[in-house]
Amino acid sequence: MDAALLHLLAYTDEPHRFTEAETAQLIHAIDSLKILDPACGSGAFPMGILHKLVFLLSKLDPGNAQWRQRQIDRVRRTIAAAEQIDDSTFRESTIGELEREIESINEAFERNELDYGRKLYLIEHCIYGVDIQPIATQIAKLRFFISLIVEQRLDDTKANRGVRPLPNLETKFVAANTLLGIEGQLSLRSTEISEKERQLAEVRRRHFTARTPQTKERYRQQDARLRREISALLRDLGLPSGTAQELAAWEPYNQNAVADFFDAEWMFGISEGFDITIGNPPYVRADAPGQQALRQAIKDSAQYETLFGKWDLYIPFIERSYKLLKPGGFTTLIVSDAYCHAKYALKSQEWFRENSRICCLNFFRDIQIFDAAVRNITYLFQRAAGSEHEPERRVHAPEFGNVTLLSTDAQQNLTHRLFFPEDTEVQQFTVPTVTLDTICYISVGMVVHANKQARGAFGVRDLVSDVHDETHPKPFVEGKHLARWLPATNKWLEWGTERAPALFTSTTFPELYEVAERLISADMAAGVKKLKVSYDDRHLRHNQSAWSFTLWHDLAGVRNRAIKQKARYRDEKPQRPELPRREELEEMSRRFSVKFLLGVMNSRVARDFLMANRRSNIHIYPDDWKQLPIPDVSPAQQAPVVALVDAILSAKHADFAADVSGLEAALEREVSALYGLSSE
Repeated sequence: MDAALLHLLAYTDEPHRFTEAETAQLIHAIDSLKILDPACGSGAFPMGILHKLVFLLSKLDPGNAQWRQRQIDRVRRTIAAAEQIDDSTFRESTIGELEREIESINEAFERNELDYGRKLYLIEHCIYGVDIQPIATQIAKLRFFISLIVEQRLDDTKANRGVRPLPNLETKFVAANTLLGIEGQLSLRSTEISEKERQLAEVRRRHFTARTPQTKERYRQQDARLRREISALLRDLGLPSGTAQELAAWEPYNQNAVADFFDAEWMFGISEGFDITIGNPPYVRADAPGQQALRQAIKDSAQYETLFGKWDLYIPFIERSYKLLKPGGFTTLIVSDAYCHAKYALKSQEWFRENSRICCLNFFRDIQIFDAAVRNITYLFQRAAGSEHEPERRVHAPEFGNVTLLSTDAQQNLTHRLFFPEDTEVQQFTVPTVTLDTICYISVGMVVHANKQARGAFGVRDLVSDVHDETHPKPFVEGKHLARWLPATNKWLEWGTERAPALFTSTTFPELYEVAERLISADMAAGVKKLKVSYDDRHLRHNQSAWSFTLWHDLAGVRNRAIKQKARYRDEKPQRPELPRREELEEMSRRFSVKFLLGVMNSRVARDFLMANRRSNIHIYPDDWKQLPIPDVSPAQQAPVVALVDAILSAKHADFAADVSGLEAALEREVSALYGLSSE
């Protein structure tokens, strides 16, 4: 079956390989599909899936016999229901309209190209779109209109040259805020509500093919009346009056209006969820102008479980697209590959590993899909249990379709590394080790932009100088200034003025920079293949683009809120039993040389560990460094490493461009031996 499906999906002229029964089942499945693009824009993705479904129907049902009959049977079922109407006049009128609808179906198939009937009824029954911009939904409708127009045959003997009126797509593409649901429970039900919802669905079905302005207006008035009646009934059952009023006020036929909410049942009559959600949601950074009100509304809605940190707007779109599915449904979006490595994506990754079946991940890090500089990933998640499933991980390079399969495992055994476009082998150590965070206090640097009080008044460029003077007395580095072993250069930071450091967003604490020696590393993992950890004995200040590593005992007696979040003395209140004791950490740190740690942290072993365990493929975060295993060896065993590091530092001090590759090779051998590894 899988091979036959792949053959069906392939763009070839070869006939399909299914039996009559299987063919009928596939056509039924296509006719039953409900597909949503939650951020449809101008309709590119809905149009793409329309073309794909048309292609499948052309192979399964070349003459449209089954497809046409399914549309007729759908109307006949409605006629059968209409025959139960008590009012004879209304009953006969309704049945008459439905009989004419069957004539219209036959006309659509007989007087136009084969794809016309396929497209028309796929659009009517299967494809939906939402966008917050009304102009976008208008363009999407136009796109679908043109797609239908090109399939019509002209007949000069007929009125209007035989061109059929275009369908009305107002209830297929709606302007609404997909990310905000309606407040209150639309699941409140009564027999009367269910009947009116059935009537509303029928009104919208008829409006889709209404031809004259008078007929369209009649159905629109019926739509408005039924919306008011349903919202009133819901209010009587306990729906908040404001929500009920909002429902009644939603006007799908006003092309300039946009709803502040999206509800699939109210807007599309879909209560069980969609089979498929597709699309390319907007990528909008947390600090983008004009986004705060929307972000706050999204958080306040309490509908999301995956928001974390400074999340990009596509994060709630990923979750919303999944939760709009029916059980067993599939969602596939194309999003920024920041989803693979950004810290704000960690909660989303964890949630989907636990709550979905991750069918496939496609990585495009070396391919520019859009004109923008961003690189992309596509995923396929199914709303189903996934613990035993083995996700397929595919890297496309150097072009789309040239696929390399990455390693995988049962989903329950995988970590966040599942979302990394690379394979790494986790190194296992057999020698005693201690983690770096038990030796060093690890901290981010200062945030030297203006704080809220002085918002926008100055930035880092306003505060640094190439010249050491009275206004700029503090040596200062950013991540970009750091190199292996020593900083490549440094600037001078304004200090002791009205704004510096008083109006900085964060100054950390002064003792951090006054220790005799410490280490600083850049936060960027782009250089992880050759780590850049620098030695500092000059009291360098640095900003948040770098991390500090300070031996715990060098901060002995320093008490502040930042340190208390990581460790506490025995006499500090309140006690936090889950935190380590500072006395123990200080004692541990006295056993290690800063230069020994520098040699280890710049080693191939450290690189391999971080490559295999880091939470991002762009950044190396303090949490990554904290877990680095350090060989638990005596000062005597550390001495050869310290001697080599001293030699490297001396060479670099004398000539920063000095070739120290021989010393580095010797250092690699010493460090590898301490880990019980081969240096080859």
